[in-house]
Amino acid sequence: MSRYLMVNADDCGMCHAANAAMRALLECGGVTSATIMYCCPWAVEAANIAKVYPDRSVGVHLTTTAEWESYRWGSLTGAACFRDGEGYFYRSSQDAERHAELSAVEAEFRAQIERAKAYGLAPTHMDSHMGTAYGVASGKLELLELSVRLAAEYGLSFRFPSKHPEAEIRAYAERLKRPADELRRFFEKIASDARALHVALPDHLIAHGHLAQAKDYGEFREGLLAHIGRFPEGVTEIYIHPSEDGAELRAITPLYLPRVWEYRFFADEENRRAIREMGIEFLPYRELCGVLGL
Repeated sequence: MSRYLMVNADDCGMCHAANAAMRALLECGGVTSATIMYCCPWAVEAANIAKVYPDRSVGVHLTTTAEWESYRWGSLTGAACFRDGEGYFYRSSQDAERHAELSAVEAEFRAQIERAKAYGLAPTHMDSHMGTAYGVASGKLELLELSVRLAAEYGLSFRFPSKHPEAEIRAYAERLKRPADELRRFFEKIASDARALHVALPDHLIAHGHLAQAKDYGEFREGLLAHIGRFPEGVTEIYIHPSEDGAELRAITPLYLPRVWEYRFFADEENRRAIREMGIEFLPYRELCGVLGL
């Protein structure tokens, strides 16, 4: 079986630095897709950039958290369950999920998808900022069922893996204090339901957060190439948060370097060539249904 790689630029619309990286990577083909946070201040610029590249796969980064210390945003619907003590989205996934009311989440997700359409875009897929559309931080797994249903209604693909390594399931089970077999069956049902509803899911979702500890870009680059080289057969998605370096990004987060390194890595054609030479084919979200036979 072939190996496919989807590289999604998350957090577009969060700030101008993210949008600048989005523009450059869509232009050069450094990412296969991107998702925009429509509740953030720079969403209009991100949408305008996306409209310049109508053949690219651009989706909705469903958001119910605002994690940074001094840079915050809130919901489009204004529901009380989304407001922390400062009036913004909660900072952590656990808090966001625990306070979330299912009807309010559905309304908020719909508002964010409809905002994309109001800006003149036709989203290809949806994914989740900090995982709150999945419910795996708190065990409110009905959020995942809701997300699959909305993806089907809007005709969108959805970032949630159809396959889960046993170690991942055991980690979820331990954190949520639930039997591993129960979670395994639930995730299998989600994958089955999604396929029945013609909602395309990637086979694997593999993070690379451990590489944030690299001492410099050279170590990050070599580590990421080795990491990608070990990806399994099927469709794997890797999500990145590429950003242009500068005062804005550094004011938002002290952990800016990995975002800058991700931008540099995927903007470099030499790195993309090295990945293709591993026998890995880059895949845009808009082609996922075809590859999966949906």
